[in-house]
Amino acid sequence: MSAEAPQSAGSRAVPIALAVSLGILWVNFLTTTRWADVEGSINGPKRPWFACLLIVASVALFRHLIRRDGRTPPTTSATISMRAAAGLAAAGAALLTVAFVSWFPWSTWHRIPFLDDWPIRYQAAVDMLRFLDTGTFTGWEWHFLGGYHSSSDATQGLGTLTYLPMKLFGLTLGFHLAHVALFALVPLLVWRDLSLDPARDPRIILVAVGTVCLTAAGYSYHLIRSGDTNSLGGVVMVIATLAGAHAARRGRRWGVWLLVPGLTLTAYAHPGFFAYACLFLVLDAVVAWDRRSFVRAIIAIVTGVVASLPLTYESWRYPAFFHFNNVVYEPATTIDWIWLARSLYYNVELLFLPRRWFNDFIGLTLVLLPVAAVVAWCDRSRVRFYAAALLFTVALMRLHNPYSGYVFLRPSHMLAVFIAPVVAALVVRYVSGRVLRWSLIGVVALYLQVWWQPVPHVDSVRDFNATLVDRIAGASGALVLLENNPHRNMNAEPGGETERSKFGTHFEVMVAEETGRRLYSGGYSDGWQWNPWKGQVVAGGTFMGRGLPSTPHDAFVAEMRRWGVSTLFVWSDTTNTYLRDDARFSSVWSDGTWTEYALADVDTREVLTTAGDGRLDAPEAHGARVVLTGVTRGTPVIVRTNYHPAWSAQVDGQQVPLSARDGQLAFDAPCDGACVVTLAYPARRGLLPMAGLVLIAVTTGLAIGDRRRQRPTGTSNRDRA
Repeated sequence: MSAEAPQSAGSRAVPIALAVSLGILWVNFLTTTRWADVEGSINGPKRPWFACLLIVASVALFRHLIRRDGRTPPTTSATISMRAAAGLAAAGAALLTVAFVSWFPWSTWHRIPFLDDWPIRYQAAVDMLRFLDTGTFTGWEWHFLGGYHSSSDATQGLGTLTYLPMKLFGLTLGFHLAHVALFALVPLLVWRDLSLDPARDPRIILVAVGTVCLTAAGYSYHLIRSGDTNSLGGVVMVIATLAGAHAARRGRRWGVWLLVPGLTLTAYAHPGFFAYACLFLVLDAVVAWDRRSFVRAIIAIVTGVVASLPLTYESWRYPAFFHFNNVVYEPATTIDWIWLARSLYYNVELLFLPRRWFNDFIGLTLVLLPVAAVVAWCDRSRVRFYAAALLFTVALMRLHNPYSGYVFLRPSHMLAVFIAPVVAALVVRYVSGRVLRWSLIGVVALYLQVWWQPVPHVDSVRDFNATLVDRIAGASGALVLLENNPHRNMNAEPGGETERSKFGTHFEVMVAEETGRRLYSGGYSDGWQWNPWKGQVVAGGTFMGRGLPSTPHDAFVAEMRRWGVSTLFVWSDTTNTYLRDDARFSSVWSDGTWTEYALADVDTREVLTTAGDGRLDAPEAHGARVVLTGVTRGTPVIVRTNYHPAWSAQVDGQQVPLSARDGQLAFDAPCDGACVVTLAYPARRGLLPMAGLVLIAVTTGLAIGDRRRQRPTGTSNRDRA
């Protein structure tokens, strides 16, 4: 099939769709002036340049539509040259490189990113590295929320992808190098996938590479400023999985070896993107209308679910202890269907409100929806899948609602990839004339915003507030309350609001790492973890999902005493006022931002006994020891951590029954006098070799099956493609 053949039908329809898109873009451009002060806005300093290019593109398209030969495909000589296409690819790569270095100057690569979620992302990678070094993926997190199963921290998956560079080059340098690799893989994987197409046009591939570099630089607003680069890892693994599926269909022997392990690794990197990858695999088979691709996709999906059990087993085994929705505080017991219908209607309505679209890759996608729809219908190259996936993603995002959490919002990050080949096909294949083509390229380049500011870095959390860290390290109590710094509303009361943050980062995880103290605080995702104990945190004047003033003082004091909290470090005005109004709390230190309070009459032990004494020794991810002295057999013993049914205990080889008392892990003393009870939290290391065997067996079986089906044809893989 020639490079020109796929565009014959689209050459008539795409320019008309482009005219509609330019009309939408004019509305978008003229009605979004309220964002003019946002860096990168089309209504900021680049407004006159963008306006000029948009005028030129509009006039050139009008001339294209009224030409006599406007219905005939442009000749090869009229299209973009290989040299120009290569130049655009190089320009995009240079822009992405410069952008990355602007976010992470070389001098910062041996330090820790310290902006918004970056400390969370870094510490999660460190924690995952420690898990992997022990041959497991999950364990017990002692430091936050009173203790919880780390499998409910879905944000830790990035550590699976950063493990190797962090192991080889050190924690901080390896963490930055891992992000270099992730950004580099986005255009490389798009290039590899498009190159597999028998109808490939090398000019489209090069322009797509340049465009995806530009849209990847646009992740600066979506991911770099927030630190949510676990989503970037998900994007990379989804592209790799789709490239593997495409390669397998084209007869490449390495295809299934990228498809099945790639999909499985997607589950480890980001469970949400595993779900998206499964949907896109099915869509890929439908667009190709290939039964074998569909069967191969189903086998890969089932294998991915089984092979990811070392990470997800506990969520399947104990579903009551995993709440996937971290947007709402309490999971809804019933659905308000009328309210849900209104929410979905509003999502659809946004498609018709260009004044609400910002100039990022999502806005560019919405502007070019008419073009993408025509390309998905008319094109016969691999670009067709990207256009169809773009439309599918936009449709998926219409389902976003609080009942589903972020499930239908995260796919938006895939649009940065899916839009690039559509833009490339548009300017290379479907429009003619240098003026129109290059003005469109200029419009796209100027439309996409890029944030050019460096991400702040620190050597340790002591750079944030050394005195605070020292006082937390020396504070008394089984747990120390540290008020969280939320960036989302954690007040679920009608009309409730969380007090505005005074800090631009989530430092809590680094405080626990630095001091070794257990904190009455949330470590990941503002304390809104995917478990039942996410309310055990004070954040911006909120507590248990509502404003702290709504909590009776006696109830709050009882909660502090339940966890042995005698020292509280708070920063919000709401929390300060609440504690000052209770005579049981006394202020003992303040630096003008943070205030330390002491609560009297608190049993600060980590292990409670009614007779004798107990202490917690060597708590780690998969267990701890409870050292009992002077106890009487049958004496109630409470370990100040949340009860989870996966825990087990034994003394001298004999099992000790565990139970929940006041929500905490408890048992009856199994001895008179002194003994050591060993607590064990399952590492489930046996699941790892099982997962590996399943992965290798299924992938090998698919590869052998594909090879046998290819033998009778007597043709090469390339001929068959």
